[in-house]
Amino acid sequence: MTATEKKLSVDDISIGMRVTANQLSDILDTYIILTDVHLVKNSLGIGTFEGIIDKISKKEIRLTKPHSTLIYNDSFEKEDYCEYE
Repeated sequence: MTATEKKLSVDDISIGMRVTANQLSDILDTYIILTDVHLVKNSLGIGTFEGIIDKISKKEIRLTKPHSTLIYNDSFEKEDYCEYE
């Protein structure tokens, strides 16, 4: 994430907006489809997806366009008491 990128909330985003997956990491339990997706890397070679917001929904949605990706951050996985093996 570059210095100019900021984390976004669900109130900050809209359809047609160009964003990175890193910017959407604080938006929980919301399905977001990005189209025209490509991988961007920072100076350390760490990458994230960048694309244009095509759909936003609280209900599960499907990918229907090529070069698209689904972003979904589950609030259960972000809870402090979760443990993974």
